[in-house]
Amino acid sequence: MRPTLKLLPLGLLLACADEPPPGDPCLPGEAPTLRLGTGELAYEALPEQGASLEIIHGPQGGVHVLIGLAAAYADASDLWTAHLTGRIDGAVAAEAFPYLEARCNGAAGELQTWGTLLVWELSPEALDGATAEIDAEVTDAAGTALTASLTASLFDPTLE
Repeated sequence: MRPTLKLLPLGLLLACADEPPPGDPCLPGEAPTLRLGTGELAYEALPEQGASLEIIHGPQGGVHVLIGLAAAYADASDLWTAHLTGRIDGAVAAEAFPYLEARCNGAAGELQTWGTLLVWELSPEALDGATAEIDAEVTDAAGTALTASLTASLFDPTLE
């Protein structure tokens, strides 16, 4: 007996071509995740242990670190709202409330943000060598709340 080949109508094939693959982490799904990282022009992952962040001197005299976020299965159809907190020795020393535009990085298989400033209220001398605990609370376009935390040592290359 010869096998038979069934052909689908061209319209059905074209409709299927527009559908994203199931489980695409750049699309909303079950159990969304969030990670903290860094990056000025692109997201850069940080290790869970031994992370360090460079203190950057802003043009108006303040100092900041750059924060990036990576998420999977979150809704990026509109801007996200975020609350970023930086603590030194348990005391809040930095806080930001940015709106974030998450973009899909297909090669990494995740949504990413970058270039978000977390401005510190302490001097560069007080921050250099300090251990910072950074928390992110993000609400995606669907209203889903996501959280992530990171512990990192801060360093100021201008003080070395």
